[in-house]
Amino acid sequence: MIRYGSIRIDRKNKIIYNKTRHYKFRPSSSNRSWVSFDLLQHLLLGGGKTLRNLFNVIYNDDPEGGPADSRNHLAVILCQLEKRGVFRYLDMQLHSEKRGGVTHYWVAPK
Repeated sequence: MIRYGSIRIDRKNKIIYNKTRHYKFRPSSSNRSWVSFDLLQHLLLGGGKTLRNLFNVIYNDDPEGGPADSRNHLAVILCQLEKRGVFRYLDMQLHSEKRGGVTHYWVAPK
């Protein structure tokens, strides 16, 4: 269990807690089961990462190197998390900032 302020991350059970709320991630149908969970935990703990950095961290142990179109793949997952209301439910907000022509992303509690 990782604790960071009001946030707790249970890597074993793939659950992210914020205050009294929690969200349990389920495996996706793709080869990489827990991409959404990995993405959100890195955005919470890493802060200010580019999609390329996130892709490299998430897929570093994948023998095939991950999906071919890396930036679009993670951008789609971020949109899916937003549409499913994960950020809103956990009382968190996705932030982005362009630095030197490259967009950096992070998630923080509201």
